[in-house]
Amino acid sequence: MRRLILTGGDWRPYVPAECACEGAVPHALCWGERAMLARLRGMEQADWVRTAHGSEGLWSKVWKAVLSQPDYESILAAAKSKRYPRTRLQRLLLCAYLGISEESLRQTPPYVRVLAFDERGTDRFAAGKKERRLYACECRADAAGRGVL
Repeated sequence: MRRLILTGGDWRPYVPAECACEGAVPHALCWGERAMLARLRGMEQADWVRTAHGSEGLWSKVWKAVLSQPDYESILAAAKSKRYPRTRLQRLLLCAYLGISEESLRQTPPYVRVLAFDERGTDRFAAGKKERRLYACECRADAAGRGVL
């Protein structure tokens, strides 16, 4: 699907009409590869140590690949192994690029966006709001219908 969209192929037969975003600009990581590689190559060793998903020394292996390989795909190929699958390496590289640390992943999120839940979830959600442990966003259409927006 992604390949069809990025190459200008006809993707519409595979997507329900109500989900199609005709005017949306497609995005691909490869379009920002130069910026990403520049940031990753400029990072200090201490930055890599703090990066999320880089435990067990994986950060070191990826850091060496970043410094020695010419492009994103080559970095992934050089660092990939049975122990470290491609998706984990991709997460590590994106977290390093965005400056996301293990510590920041452990922080409580500032809000919760609930898409759906059952009766049990309703009770838990109500309790969280009552105890002021949750800040909830609601659908703009629902809020507008109640005169909130």
